[in-house]
Amino acid sequence: MKVIPTKVRLLTSLKKAHFILLTLTVTNLLFKYLTPYSLMSSLASLLGVLVILSGLLLFFLYWKPFKSVNLYFSIYLLGMFLLVAGFIVRGIFAGLVLSILLFPITPDAVEYEQEGILISTPFQGLMAACCTYQVKERKLLLFEKKQAVFGASGLINFETMKITLTEKEITLTYALDSNNELKEKRIVRE
Repeated sequence: MKVIPTKVRLLTSLKKAHFILLTLTVTNLLFKYLTPYSLMSSLASLLGVLVILSGLLLFFLYWKPFKSVNLYFSIYLLGMFLLVAGFIVRGIFAGLVLSILLFPITPDAVEYEQEGILISTPFQGLMAACCTYQVKERKLLLFEKKQAVFGASGLINFETMKITLTEKEITLTYALDSNNELKEKRIVRE
C-alpha cells in the first residue's frame, strides 16, 4: 500500500475544490445568461471570489517545481496584477480593464426587497448608463428568477416604492427622486 504525503493530499484536495468551484461559477453564468434562473447574486459573487483566491493560492503552491498546470494558475496572478494596476493608474483604460475583471464577481446591488421580490441595479461596468433596474423573485432560498429589466427616466426614490403581487403580475408603484409624481410599472410573471 502506497502512502501519499499530507502535502500532496492537500494540494490534490485544493485543486479539486478549485475546479468544482470554477465549474459551479461557469454553470451559474451560463444559466444566468441563457435562462431566467441563477444563484443569488451574493452567493455567485462569493463563489467567484473563492475561485480567484484558490487559483492564486494554487499558483504559489505549484511554483516549485514548476508544472504545466501552473500556466493555468498564472492567469489568476495576471488578473490580480491587472486589477491592482487598474486601481493605481485610473483613467478610461483602467475602467475598461476593471469592468472586465470585476464583472463576474460583482453582485447586483439590491435596492429594495418586499415579499421575495428584489429590485436591484445590475452591474454593467464602471461607465454604465443610469437608471436600469432589474426585478427578480427569490426561489428556494438560494436561487433567483429574473422577471424583467426596465429603465426609469431617473433615479427611483425607494422610500415611495410599493409592490403589489398577484398570481400573474407584479405591479411596482414608485416616484422618482426628481419629482413626487407616482409611476406604475406592470410586469407579467413568467
